[in-house]
Amino acid sequence: MRHAIDGKRILFIAGRVNAFLFFWSLVLFLLFTLSNYQRFLDADQKFIMDLLTAALVLHLITGLFYLLFPVLRRDASLHPRPGRLVFMIVSLSFSFLLMLVLVSFSVWISFSS
Repeated sequence: MRHAIDGKRILFIAGRVNAFLFFWSLVLFLLFTLSNYQRFLDADQKFIMDLLTAALVLHLITGLFYLLFPVLRRDASLHPRPGRLVFMIVSLSFSFLLMLVLVSFSVWISFSS
């Protein structure tokens, strides 16, 4: 007997993973910012920046999945509530801007060394 995966359960998991990755990227960003003032080793800062980049990429992927999944399934009952939609748009735009800052910072570091 074959069991179909419920679309609401998929969105529930994607939303939770997305929120976790958003807050994880905030923690990593704060850790990276504080590591500049605490004079961490360059290798440690690079490691934190790599973790932050991975968290942001995963956050962007799961966020786009969360927003596009109901549209692709053409199911009106799967559309997220307005509060979750606003959180998703704000968090995705924050992550996208932070990703641009990280890329420009990486380029700046590579040219300065």
